[in-house]
Amino acid sequence: MDNNDYVPDPSGNAIPLKPSREDRRRANRDNIINDLRGGRTAELAAADDVSTQQSHRPGSKTAKKPHRGGESTAFIYVRVSTREQARTGGGEEGYSIPAQRTACTDKAQQLGAVVGGIYIDAGESAKTAQRPELQRMLHDIREQRPAYVIVHKIDRLARNRADDIAINMVLRAAEAELVSCMENISDSPSGKFLYNIMADMAQFYSDNLAQEVMKGMTGKAADGGTPTRAPNGYLHRRDYRDGVLVSWVDTDPERAPLVSWAFQQYATGDWTVDKLVTALRDKGLTSRGGPKTPSREVTASGITKMLANPYYMGVVTFQGIAYPGKHQALVDAETWLRVQDVLAIRAHRGEKERKHPHYLRGTIYCGTCGERLVYTQHTGRHGNRYTYYGCIKKRLGSHNCPSKIVRLEKIEDGIADLYHRIQLPDAEITRLRRAVRGELAHQTADAHEHAERANRRLARLTDERAKLLRAHYDGAVPSDLLKSEMDRLTRAMADAEREATYARAELADVEQLLEQALAVAGSCWLHYQAAPAKIRRQMNQGFFEKLWIGQDGTVIKAELTEPFQALLNGIENSTPTNTKSHHPQTDSDSSRTRGSQNTNLVELRGFEPLTP
Repeated sequence: MDNNDYVPDPSGNAIPLKPSREDRRRANRDNIINDLRGGRTAELAAADDVSTQQSHRPGSKTAKKPHRGGESTAFIYVRVSTREQARTGGGEEGYSIPAQRTACTDKAQQLGAVVGGIYIDAGESAKTAQRPELQRMLHDIREQRPAYVIVHKIDRLARNRADDIAINMVLRAAEAELVSCMENISDSPSGKFLYNIMADMAQFYSDNLAQEVMKGMTGKAADGGTPTRAPNGYLHRRDYRDGVLVSWVDTDPERAPLVSWAFQQYATGDWTVDKLVTALRDKGLTSRGGPKTPSREVTASGITKMLANPYYMGVVTFQGIAYPGKHQALVDAETWLRVQDVLAIRAHRGEKERKHPHYLRGTIYCGTCGERLVYTQHTGRHGNRYTYYGCIKKRLGSHNCPSKIVRLEKIEDGIADLYHRIQLPDAEITRLRRAVRGELAHQTADAHEHAERANRRLARLTDERAKLLRAHYDGAVPSDLLKSEMDRLTRAMADAEREATYARAELADVEQLLEQALAVAGSCWLHYQAAPAKIRRQMNQGFFEKLWIGQDGTVIKAELTEPFQALLNGIENSTPTNTKSHHPQTDSDSSRTRGSQNTNLVELRGFEPLTP
C-alpha cells in the first residue's frame, strides 16, 4: 500500500483507506479458526447430551440407581480414631462426628441423593478394615447397591492401601461411586491418579505416625515411664503441675496390697495358682476395668501372667528390653525372683492341687534321702483313719529310698520336743543379749564398708546395662543375647540391692529384732504346745527353713532361719534342767540342730512368717 492509501486523523496519524492484503488474510484465518472451534464445541456438546441420555437409560452401567420416588441413594460413612475425639466437649459425639455428618449430608443434597444410611465408627483406627460400622456398611452396599458412598475425606475410609483396594472393589461391584467432600476425585485418569496419591499419603501418614509413636514410647520407657497400660494393682494419674499436664503411675490403694500378698504367698512354694486365685477372689481382688470392659474376677491365666511380670518389682519392659521404672514396686526383687523359680519348677514338674493340706507340708523332709515328705491318709479295715508322712520317692514309685512311712503323731511329738530343746532359759537370754550387742558394736564399721562395696557393685552393673543397651541400639547386640544378658544383670542387680539394703540396716533395728527374737526363743515351746495348726505352721516357717525327720519321728537335723540361726548357734547342745528332752535320744545327732558359725546379723529377714 502506497502513501495515497492513508489519510491523516485529527492527531496527525495515518489511517488506511482500505484493508491491506495481509490484513484480509489474517482476518480470514481468524474466522476459519473460530468456525472450527464453534463446530467442535457444538459437536462435543451434542456428544455430552447423548451420553447424558444414555446414562439415565434403564439398565445402563453408568446409570445412577434411583431410590423410591426416582431419587438416588447415598450412604454416609463417618469415623474418628479415638474415644476421646468422640467425647470432646462432653457431648455424646464430640465435635468431629457432627461436622463430618453435616458436610456429607450437604454433599448428598448437592448430588440430589437421598441418604439411605449413616454409619459411624467412633474410636476406631483406619489401619484395619475390621471396624463394626464399616463392615455393616459394606454388607448393606452389597445388598442395597446405593448410588453414592460419601465420606468427609478418603482417609476416613482407610489408611491402608490393601484395605482401600478391597473396599473399592466392593464399591465397584455394586456400581457405587465414592464421593469425598474435601477432595475432587473422579473416574478420569487424572482423578484416579489423584485418588491414588491421596490414598498413599493416608497410609504414609499412618505408618509415619506409628513410627513416631513407637519412638516416643521407647524414649518414655528408657526414662522409666510406663509406655503401655499399667498392670493390675496400679492406676494412671494425670494432673496439671505449674501449668503443664503431667501423667504418672500410682499404686491402687485397693488392689496393690492384695497383689503384694499374692507374690509373698506364692514365693513360699506352698500355693498352687488355683488356690491362690480362690483366695484372691475371697479377698475381693478383681481386674481393673477399662473404657470398654468392666471389672471381672481374676483368672488363673491372669494371675500366672501377673506373677511373671517384672513390672511389679519396678522394672519396665518394652520391646524385649528392661528399664528401671519410676513407679513404686509392689514386691522386692528377691521375692520376685523366688516367684520365678517356683513358676519354672511348676512348669517343669506340673502343678497339682493337694487334696489333704496339713500345717507341716513344705517344712519336713526325709531324714534318709533328703526329699520332701508328703502327707497321706489310710483307712483301716474297721473304718479307722490313720495319717502318715512318707518320702515323695515312695509316692513316685522310686525304690532309691529305703525309708518307711511315719505316723503323724510321732512327727508332731518330735517337732514339739525340738522346740523344748531350743527354748532358752532367762539366764541364757541375758548372756546372749550382752554377747550379741557387743558383737554388733564391732560389726557396725564392717556393715558400712559392706554397704559401700554393694553400692559400687550396683553402680558397675547399672553402667554395664547402659552400655549393653547402647550396643543393642547400634546393632551390635542381637535381641536374643540382649534378653539373656538383661536377665543376668537384673538378678545381679537384685542381689546387689539386697546386700546394700541389709548392710544399711540401722543398729536400732537390729537391736529391736534381737529383742523380739529372744522373747520368742524364750517361750517357743510353751506357745507351740498351745497353738492351733495355723499358728504352728507360722511358727515353723518363722523358725526353720527345713526339718529332717527320722524313722522314729524325731528331728535329726534342722536348718534355722535368721536370726535364730545365729542366736541359737552353740546353744542347741546345752541341756539345762528346765529344758531337758522328754524323749531319750539314741543318736547323738538327734539332740542337736544344725547351726551356722556365722553370727553376722546384717541380713534381716525377720522371724515372723508369711501369713497364708
